[in-house]
Amino acid sequence: MFALHDETLLSGMQLAGVTTKSVEPIHTGSSKVDIFLELFGAPDGSATGHIEYDSSLWRHSSVVTMAANLQVCLLP
Repeated sequence: MFALHDETLLSGMQLAGVTTKSVEPIHTGSSKVDIFLELFGAPDGSATGHIEYDSSLWRHSSVVTMAANLQVCLLP
């Protein structure tokens, strides 16, 4: 699963008398899906994120390699 959050859309949104704000995600220490990549885009064009994965299905070294390959693809 993949999720991309645009910080400029999420932070400070006004909704008819309600103000929203971004909060840090809560990590429970367990994955709800096989593998989940979540990225948060910042106004300056940078991104931060994390990967949650089921350790009974994925080796840590495989996830690290996957993240490194993704980073190479995303860098200009």
